[in-house]
Amino acid sequence: MSKNFQFESFSIITKEERVQSLSHSIIPNTFALEIITPLPGYYGAEYLISREIPGHVILMTKDYLHFEEFYRLLRKMKAYLNFSFDASLSSVEIHNHRFHGIRVRDIDSYQNLGELQRAFASEGILMAKPRKVTDLALIRIKKFLRLSSEVEGVYHDRETTDYHYVVIQNSVSWKLFEKVTHRIRNNHPELKYDVALGVLFRSGDLQDVIRIYGENLSLKTLQDIQYQYIKALSEHI
Repeated sequence: MSKNFQFESFSIITKEERVQSLSHSIIPNTFALEIITPLPGYYGAEYLISREIPGHVILMTKDYLHFEEFYRLLRKMKAYLNFSFDASLSSVEIHNHRFHGIRVRDIDSYQNLGELQRAFASEGILMAKPRKVTDLALIRIKKFLRLSSEVEGVYHDRETTDYHYVVIQNSVSWKLFEKVTHRIRNNHPELKYDVALGVLFRSGDLQDVIRIYGENLSLKTLQDIQYQYIKALSEHI
């Protein structure tokens, strides 16, 4: 692969984070979850979310949204809403119960978050009924990525530059990924980064990856983390 090769990919990223029900700034009698410990491997469990600007919020929907329906709708809404935002299809699993939703980030106020939810509803998206939740959730995000690469198997996000993706050799369960992650962190306590499990779709094929978040991570550090995961996972597969 040539240096600074660039490409686009569809991805599914799986992560576990603590969530709680959002009770303000949304349509009455609807359900939204706010991620209250974003990127816990990097920020730690005691990180406090802002009360002024939304972080990552999932607007829960009554039904599953089809991919093409969602992106057609998103293109339409971005043409008439006068603020910027990022939205992706998602699902949330809590105690073996799965819910559908729209993950929203990069929005500058709770007022605009409420307006965005109302826009989805006005376009025919049915919102889920409210639930009271404060718990760990397994979250899956489906989105397009714009990536670059210096070497095969290590990719860098071109839009959110502290996100990286390293290829592993096999698909693994979340439980095994958790177990291996705990072991690797104990062996390298000095490294500060957050990880999630992912799949990238490229040219009709797929690659299993680990998403790594961290500031100023060198290529060597990313390759070292990649090697540790491949080595540890090979002992279980």
